[in-house]
Amino acid sequence: MKMRRRMLLVMMFLLVFSAAVPPQPSRAASDDISGITLEKEMRDLIARGIISGYGNGSYKPGQKVTRGEFAKFISSALKLDMTNTSNVFKDVSPNSALAPGINAAAKVNIIKGRTDGTFHPDDTITRKDMALMIKRAIQYLNVPLETGSTKFTDISNLNDEYKTAIAEIAQANIIHGYQINGQLKFQPNNEATRAEAAAFISRMLSYVENYNESGPGGNEPAPVKNPYETAVVSNHEVKPTGNSYKTFNDAKNTVDAGQSDAVTYNGRVVYMKSGIVVPDRATLKSTINLYSDSNLKTAYTYVSTKATDSSEMKYITSTENYVKVEVGGKQLYASPQDVLLEPDGAAPGQNYYQAQNGELVHYLYVYTATGGYYTSYTVGKAPSFLKEGQPYYSWDGYTFYDANHRKVGTAYQYFQFLSARTPTSYTAAQLDQVIMTKLAELEKLYQQNPDKYAQYKDATKRSKLIGLGSHLKQVESDKHISALLILGLAFNESDYGLSPKAQEKNNLFGINAVDSNPDQADVFPSPKDCVDALADKFNYTYLAVNNKKTPPGVDGWAANGAVPGNKGTGFNVKYASDMFWGEKLARHMYSIDKMLGGKDFGKYSIGLTDGYDPNDGLNVRSQPKVSSSTLLFEYNKLGMPVTIIGTSGSWYKIYSDVLKFADQYKDGVYVSSDYVDILPIAGK
Repeated sequence: MKMRRRMLLVMMFLLVFSAAVPPQPSRAASDDISGITLEKEMRDLIARGIISGYGNGSYKPGQKVTRGEFAKFISSALKLDMTNTSNVFKDVSPNSALAPGINAAAKVNIIKGRTDGTFHPDDTITRKDMALMIKRAIQYLNVPLETGSTKFTDISNLNDEYKTAIAEIAQANIIHGYQINGQLKFQPNNEATRAEAAAFISRMLSYVENYNESGPGGNEPAPVKNPYETAVVSNHEVKPTGNSYKTFNDAKNTVDAGQSDAVTYNGRVVYMKSGIVVPDRATLKSTINLYSDSNLKTAYTYVSTKATDSSEMKYITSTENYVKVEVGGKQLYASPQDVLLEPDGAAPGQNYYQAQNGELVHYLYVYTATGGYYTSYTVGKAPSFLKEGQPYYSWDGYTFYDANHRKVGTAYQYFQFLSARTPTSYTAAQLDQVIMTKLAELEKLYQQNPDKYAQYKDATKRSKLIGLGSHLKQVESDKHISALLILGLAFNESDYGLSPKAQEKNNLFGINAVDSNPDQADVFPSPKDCVDALADKFNYTYLAVNNKKTPPGVDGWAANGAVPGNKGTGFNVKYASDMFWGEKLARHMYSIDKMLGGKDFGKYSIGLTDGYDPNDGLNVRSQPKVSSSTLLFEYNKLGMPVTIIGTSGSWYKIYSDVLKFADQYKDGVYVSSDYVDILPIAGK
């Protein structure tokens, strides 16, 4: 009887307790995301199969997320094809479980590597990088984002690309931020957790799904079924035709048949009839490589991605694996991930040349997110075949085309292809004179507009170039580098000796101010020491003839001709990422020469070596005769510029590229005239 009463009391207690406590889902007691702030978003991605756990109900929402993991999440969320992707980054092992997701996201430009071709998949991803990838993912899906302002108070120091991405996806309610001490913070540099990654991706998917269901006006067309679509250029825009194709070649054949102007892959132009190629404006790289082979294995040169450098190339053709371009007189290859294709009539702006009062002016288009603008400078003398005031286009600086793509003529700039060994006619006193004249001009600009030209205040007193003439002439004599060239380069690189690097570090030439970290520029005891360092750098890296394939750090590894040149020939190939660096150096040489009476211009003929097998080489000799005792060195590349200072029968006397022989044979060395083509010089 007592036992029965106890049993009844226990049953009543259990009944009351179970009625008072509502039933809980079994997962609440068995996983580690119940009750966290971002539980909803985490569960959404778990349900979609994008994020998985570690067993025993462990999802580790507070664990940091790597760049490789986030790329895999994105690829899974977008259902990208991860089965047939080639390896993109050199630090991502093909055997890595994350490689398919990383490569798939890279193929559609959602992720981009660094300047050295790495991705750093094991680095923890920051919130700002997640925001950038989320924006690119939405762009890949052809879903628009509204441009809006942001109330985040901690993103003002970020670059424009980050700020725009954060503002746009905040406007889409994908990111929310944190209220800290009464201010809304995004905390862009914080390392992201798995829960934060889930929140970004879950909200992105919701935003996209809501758009696809109704669109902003309720009448948006359904996304194209196949990734490749043909497009036409209309009213300066690339507009889809509505015809989509499963493969690149199917869409390409339609363009080749003249039925459309371009092929897009998920909205990005990947093939076109004609146009220009520019670095991808969304890249995080400071430079991109251009390769000599279509497999993108051998880098020939590199170009700047900075908008103010106005990098631009002529489009030749493209495949799924490369974009073939023309630049500096060479046909080279770029990775499709690194560049944008802009069909004729659709580019927001384009570089061009114009003849003005007998001189050649180069106009460079600078792209900005809110509308571009043009800058310009005088290059040198204008070719006689250019009509005054008309725009002309060139991708090497010497072959010119009109607006209808018709070639109108070829003419080289004298100082751009003049050997750096060529001594100037001017004395140290004359060089000092031109320095002070130029500084006085700059100082006058400051006096006229102090706000705009603040850097030129007291230019005639502060410049690091003052009194440098005698040392320039000494270096010209001892190290055989033109004093005119060195001074022109100092004008170009140091803003006439007034740049912060010149003022603070005595660095007149940006030595070791690499694109990825300009602030690491070398410090020198004096401007003279910097001039000496530059001469040595040129002599042992850029002027020595490269008879073999030599790695960086070995004498002559960057030798592509002893002239300022362009991205095909000369110092500019390896010395600077600015594809117009050689032209800008030459324009300062022209300007200095013009100020001093024009005594150097056109003094010699200039030629390019040609007509021989590079494997056999072109012999350079100490005397104008064939003999084993006269052989000094060989040119093992075609198209090497030579400055012709005299003739002897069928031989041209030239300045030696190699320092040893420039010093030993100051009056010149010899090459057969049969293997040198004389160049037409603008204005000569």
